[in-house]
Formats: sequence, C-alpha cells, structure tokens
Amino acid sequence: MSSDYNFQQWKKALQNLERTIFVDLDYQERKAHDKELCDAVLRISGILGSYMCCYNDALDCLQQNLQVQKTVYIQKIIKTIAYRILELKEQLRKLDGSYYEFLCGGLTKHKLTPFDTELKCLPSKYIRPANIQRIISEAFQKARYKSEEVVQFGFIENPEENFEETASEPKIDNWWDLPDDAKESTKTKGINITEIYEVEEKISEETLTKRKLLSLIQAHEKTRQITQQNILRHQRRILWEKELSGTLKPPARLEIRERGATIIQKVMRKYFELKRIRIKHCKIEELLGMNVCRHINHNSYQEKERQLYLERCKLIDKFTERWKNDYINKKNLFLRQRKDFIADDYRDFIRDWFKRWFDEVQFFHAIPKESQGGLVNIIKEELPTPSEWLELYKTYMEQKKAKKNKTAAELKYEKIEAKREEILIIKEEIKKKKLEAEFLKKIMKNPNMHPGYNFPASKKVIRLIESIEDYKSHWSDWDKLNILEVKQGFINEIDIENIYCEANEEVLLSIDEDMRREYQMLMAALKEDYKRNNEDIPENIKESAQRVKKKRKSKIVQEDVLFDKLCDLAVKGILVEHPTTKIEDFLGDYNFVGDKLKCDLKLVHPFGGEIRSVWWERCREVIHGFRRILLVGPSGSGKTVLVHIMATINGSCVVPWLTKSKQMTKHFPTVVLMPPILYATTQLILRNWVSSNRIVPPSLDIQSLARHLQGHSVGYLKRMLEAFITANRSIKIAASGLSPDEIYDYFLQSDDEPEDYEKYHKWYIEKTHWGNIEKKHTEDQIEFKINVERWMEKMEKNKKKKVTE
Repeated sequence: MSSDYNFQQWKKALQNLERTIFVDLDYQERKAHDKELCDAVLRISGILGSYMCCYNDALDCLQQNLQVQKTVYIQKIIKTIAYRILELKEQLRKLDGSYYEFLCGGLTKHKLTPFDTELKCLPSKYIRPANIQRIISEAFQKARYKSEEVVQFGFIENPEENFEETASEPKIDNWWDLPDDAKESTKTKGINITEIYEVEEKISEETLTKRKLLSLIQAHEKTRQITQQNILRHQRRILWEKELSGTLKPPARLEIRERGATIIQKVMRKYFELKRIRIKHCKIEELLGMNVCRHINHNSYQEKERQLYLERCKLIDKFTERWKNDYINKKNLFLRQRKDFIADDYRDFIRDWFKRWFDEVQFFHAIPKESQGGLVNIIKEELPTPSEWLELYKTYMEQKKAKKNKTAAELKYEKIEAKREEILIIKEEIKKKKLEAEFLKKIMKNPNMHPGYNFPASKKVIRLIESIEDYKSHWSDWDKLNILEVKQGFINEIDIENIYCEANEEVLLSIDEDMRREYQMLMAALKEDYKRNNEDIPENIKESAQRVKKKRKSKIVQEDVLFDKLCDLAVKGILVEHPTTKIEDFLGDYNFVGDKLKCDLKLVHPFGGEIRSVWWERCREVIHGFRRILLVGPSGSGKTVLVHIMATINGSCVVPWLTKSKQMTKHFPTVVLMPPILYATTQLILRNWVSSNRIVPPSLDIQSLARHLQGHSVGYLKRMLEAFITANRSIKIAASGLSPDEIYDYFLQSDDEPEDYEKYHKWYIEKTHWGNIEKKHTEDQIEFKINVERWMEKMEKNKKKKVTE
C-alpha cells in the first residue's frame, strides 16, 4: 500500500467522520423525537454503526501511516471516537434494556453492513518490557527442560508438590428450581497416592494428534511400497517362467496397437473435455457462493499478510528512529548556539519584573514552585499584576483580621456547617432527580401521556470535535501542499517550532536556581529596609494548599528472584503460554433479526458477532487494569478462544448453577453469555475443515451437513472432524470419494448430544444483573402494549357512543 493511497484514504476517513458528527449533532440539537421505542433504537444503532465504521477506517490509516509527526493527532482522534462509541453503547443499553447491541436494522439506513462495523483491533496494546519478556521466555525454557528431565530419567524433585485433591461433585438435576442461597455440596477431599509414582509427559492434544496422524501416514506409505515391490517381483517371475517354458504370448500387431492408441486418445480427450466443463461450472458456483471448488491455503495468505505487516512496522520504526535522531541533533545544535543568549534575555526579563514590583508596591511576589509552573508563569505573565495583587492583599488581610476574633472551634464549626449545606444541596438535587425519574416512569406507562423518545445528548462529541480541529489547525495547510514529506517521513519546519519551545523550557529550568537565589537576596534586603523604617513588611498571600497525590514507589524486584518465581509457576502449569489469537478467530455470525425480535418483545440470544463486539470492550478495559469477567457456556463453546484473545486468565465457570449465583455475580460484575452454534457457524467450521484437509473433496455438500450438525459446540465439532480423518479412511476417500452421510453417521456413533443453550440463557436472564434488566424491560413493554390496546378500545367505544347520540 503506497503512502499516497493511504494519504487519500485518510482524507476520505476524515470526511466520513465529519459527516457522521454533523448527523449526530443534528439529532442532538433539534432533539430528534421518536414515538416508538424501536424507531429510537434504530436511530441510535445507525449512528453507533457509522462511528464504528469511521473507527475502523481511521485505525487502518493509523497502522499504514508513515508520517511520524502525524501519528499523535490520528491517535487522539481514534481515542475520542472510541469514547463516543462507548457512550453510544451505554445509551443504547439503557434505552433497549439489553447488554448486547443488535445493530443490523439501524445499519441499513446508513448503507452499512455488520461486517463494516466489526471492531477488530485496539489502538493501544500492552507490550511487555524487554527485560521482563526475556525473563519469562527463559522461565518457559527452563520449565520445558525440567519436564523433559522428568520424562527421561523418571524422577520428581518434590513428590509432595504433586499431591492432588480429588473432589466428587454430585450431579444436580432441575438446577433452575434451586434458590440462590442453597447450601453448597459437600466435597470429599483426599490424596491420590498413585500420582506420587506416576510420571506423565505433558504434551498437548494437538501434538498427540499430529504424531498419531504422522505415524499412520508412515505406516501406510511403508505398506504401499512393500506391497508394490512384492507385486512387481511376482509379475516378473511369472513372465520369466512363461518365457522359459515358451508359453508367453507374442506382442500384438502394429495395426492393433495403433487402433488401441487411437481409442485411448479419444477417451482421454473426452475425459479432459468433461473435466474442463466441470471446472467451469464449479468456478461459476464458487463465484455465486454456492460451493468451494479448490483448496485454499489460508495459512499462506495469513503468512503473507503477516510479512507485509512486519515490513510496514520496520519501515515505520526506521522513519521514527531517523526523525528522533534528527530532532535531537537539531535541538543540541540550537542549544549550543543560542543557549547563553536566551538565558541572558530571560534573566533580564525576570529582573525587570522584580523592578516593576518594587516600584509599584515595594514588595516582591514569590516565584511559583516548579509543580505550579515555576518561571514559565512569569514569562507568560500568568501571575497577577502589582495593582491586582494589592487589591487581593487588602481583602486577604481583612479576612485574616475577621478570623482573629474567632476561636478555632468557631472556625471548625463554620467549615462543618458549610460542608453540611453543600451536602444538603446535593441531596436535594438527587431527591429532585429521583422524583423526576419516578414521574417519568409513570408517564411512560400511560399511553395518553407518553412523551416518546428523544435522541440523548452527548458529552463526548465536544472532545471529538476538538481533536479534529486540533488536527486541522496543525495539518490542514500542509495537507493542501500534497508533498512527499506530508505522506511519509517528517517535516523539518514543524520540528523547528517544537525545538524552539523545548529549548526555551530547558533554559528556564537551568536558570531557575539562580533566579530563586536572587529573589532570596532581594527579600533579605527588603526586610532590612522595612526593619530600618520600623514598618511591617507585607506577607505573601497564603493559598489553600492542594493535596498532592503521593507517587507510589515502584518495588524494585531482583531479576533472579523474579526468574525463580516465574520458573516455579511455569513448572506447576500456572504460568501458561497462550497462542496469538485475534478477535475474528472467535467464529460466529451476527443475529441479523435480533432487533426485530426485540421489537416483538421476545428475549433474544446473542450470536458470535455480538459477543465479539462486547469482547472488544472487555479487552479495552483490561488494558487499563484488572477486570473480573465470568464466561458462561458449555465446554467447547469458545471460552478458551476469548481468553486467548485477551491473553489473560479472567476466570470461567462451566456449570454456573451449581454455585451461589448472588455471591458469584458480586465477584464477577461482567457476565458474558456464550452464543449458540447455529447453521452459519457450523458451515464455516466445515468449510475451514475442507480447505485445510487435501484428502477431503472440495465438492462435499457441507450445506446439508451443517443443517444436521448445528447445535454442537465448536470444540466438539473440531475434535470430531479431526478424529474422522484416519489412515484407512484416507485410502477409502482417495479410492471412492466421501459423502455427507458417512460424516453424519460418524457423529451419530458418538454419545454426545447438542448442548441445551436454553439452560444457560435462562440462568443468565434470571440470575445476572443485565439479564434481570432485560427481563424487566420486556415485561414493561408488554404491559405498555396491553395498556395501549385497552386505550384504543376505549377510544373506539367513545366514538361509537358519540355517533349513536
């Protein structure tokens, strides 16, 4: 992707963002009103989808941007877009009463699809420091070495550490009838003595499966070669015997051989003609999305994309390093040439400031502390002038005299009374808001007085507009020039302005001590003058000291201690390496009719697309600190994939109803319900399986197969499909092909049945915070619908009475 193309794309992304902001502000200023709840939800979801599309475009431009000075401004714009997206999500949840957003209906008005609005990346990612990453990699390496030692020599250093407690949990039926405060099942604890003397190699299931398949392929290839050698040896022996005995038939005449060759040519030509026709039809079906005709190596495409991304990152790092070196060199050169002159100018300016103060009020204002601005406040003239200070000093002295006549207890009582008045005002405002909310609830239940729904006001749009204006003030003139430095690299003229500002600040810091020393000398001389004249020297106005937050001292941990602890955790299996996983690796389609079902006042299942949208928020939160997230769903439903996406263990529960729901939801404020596996997801899994196994024919009818296999979990489907391909079955498929019935019969032989997702959805609705909100919201809407119908009947009766009269 060229820098010119990325430059044009960024211009288009900025125009689309401004267009979206204009529509958003138009809705807020004219207070767009909707009578129906569904219309209001569609309006907000459309604006939310537009911002999501702008976020994806801006983030793509940021990742491809080669202009290093522009990166800060683009990051600021993306950050403010994310704030607005989160704000709209909260407003939509409050209005719709659901934790998950179903945007498909609102996107059609803005000519968007759910795939345009899918949030895949985060602008900021946590990167480990180099020394910590080195220690962790060494810890994993040592843990692998120890496990290999245990397998090879068959000993354990500390057998006591391998004791395991076994727990038997009773199976509870009809869990939905149990109350929250049901007693926990008693767990029998014991020690498994046999585990002391058993040593097992810790190998992943994927590695074991690969080894098994490789051994089967090797055995099959060896058998094929030996069988072929034996057949050839036997055929040669028969030919020799016939030749020696004189019973070998003579070769055919030339005419017969020519006729045979002609027949073979015709057959082969007809065969290849039919093959070309079949490939042509197959390509047409592939273009129409009806079938997959050829094996696509997704890994090669992903590897190419990864290589391109790494090359882009190297190029960005190269430009950044060159810019930083050039910036530092220019700054050092400027300081060498101009530092002394600038320092003298600043000294003269501050001395003139001292002289002006002495001439007007015979006093010197204190130099502010470095935390309050220091000498910069004097240069920028942010401090009060002598005449202003004199008025402030008079009021300060009057207040001080008034306080002298009061005791400490009286002053303390006044402060308490002032705080009490503030608290009373706050309580009155809260009470007023509660009364307004209750009154609004009552009105919302009355069809005759229902106010409708206004588009909610925003507090984040202002920040977004400011970030765009900040970008334009710095870059609009440069973007019009359309030169190479605007598209990649850096611009020297911008650096000169920044260098001048930073150099002046450094010079001010260097003369700070000298100016404070001169100030102390001037104050000492001033005190002597006032003492000589028997006058009281004015005192500095004491400002209310603001509490300074104490900076946490970072604990210095020795690397060898940290290394030992991490090694111990890695050996025990607590510290685990997670594969790099993207958000799009969590399979699942969008619930395209979710908003329509919500309008029909039904409880809706979230699908994979809605879960990915919510998980983007959760990943963003975890970057800024620890969050506890409860993942609810059966085994194999994708909880591990989500955890790998976040690259941290957040805690999950396979059977949530066997625990105390109230206590569990207190520890986990966020609950994410796993989506059911429906036709679209099952078809995608089968398509990936067909494309990743060359032995499977691409013409396999995966559509019909997906209809029958939907409902099983993702993990179960992948595990069964991988186990289906064996050495004997590979030979059979190569000889006679593969039909969907064989795969379906193989699944029927398993005892596992599709998971009942209604259990999990019922538990989520009844026991979680957002589930209760969604249930109550639906009940309120049903009640309002009944009231509307009654009101309409009453109005019709009144009309009939008037007509009869």
